[in-house]
Amino acid sequence: MAAWFVTLSFIVDEYWSANASIRSVQNKISNYIQSQEKDLRKIANDSVVIRQLTEGNYTEEFLENLTSKKYYFFVYATDTSGNEQLVFWNTQQVLPFPSLLYENRHSGFVKLQNGYYVWDRFITGNTKIIGLIPVKWDYIISNDYLKNGFANDPLLSLNYDISGNIEKGEAIKSIDGDTLFYLVQLAGSSNYKNNFISAALLIVASLIVLMFIHLCAMFFASRNLWKGILVFLIPATPVSPLPVLHGAGCEGTI
Repeated sequence: MAAWFVTLSFIVDEYWSANASIRSVQNKISNYIQSQEKDLRKIANDSVVIRQLTEGNYTEEFLENLTSKKYYFFVYATDTSGNEQLVFWNTQQVLPFPSLLYENRHSGFVKLQNGYYVWDRFITGNTKIIGLIPVKWDYIISNDYLKNGFANDPLLSLNYDISGNIEKGEAIKSIDGDTLFYLVQLAGSSNYKNNFISAALLIVASLIVLMFIHLCAMFFASRNLWKGILVFLIPATPVSPLPVLHGAGCEGTI
């Protein structure tokens, strides 16, 4: 049973830790981006919703639903002079470059004032919609409220970064299969993985082993006291610190 808990702790560490393999981090970021793209397209292709936004005819509950999204949404209506006017937005944090309204592509990856974004453009009649999905914050000045790092999991930034290097990075792709950017592992980043759940599982495993040792010692002690003491002390000494060794003293080593 102790072996099961140890095995489970390593499985949890591999798939749930912020320091997991670059392939699992690649999947994590790709899934985040593609799920946001899917939700964004659902709204952008809803003609009733777009009409409500351009006319300003929506309820407070409807507005709260849009402002709670993890992506940013900008609606432009073409005026009588043929110019696009911003008529709706769900954030005050950032504005897309006006050039995105006229790009030949309908989607891509862009660095804006406060970070990196995946952008999508949709055209419905005289209305253009720009969606921005935050990927990685890059504030010039960071603090407790403005923290740099990946939008879906800031801890990933401890070991990974965005790159344009096709040779060294793992491709992050859009819902259409287009490559947006590459993910690279930072040089010298730790390969040790530690999280609360895996540490707790290791502690449980150690307690099970200690309980087994205790029962064996009690059995031998009922026949000979010194044999019981030796049976307990010899195996218990190296077993007891195992969870501590796994969870401490490893950071920053190679």
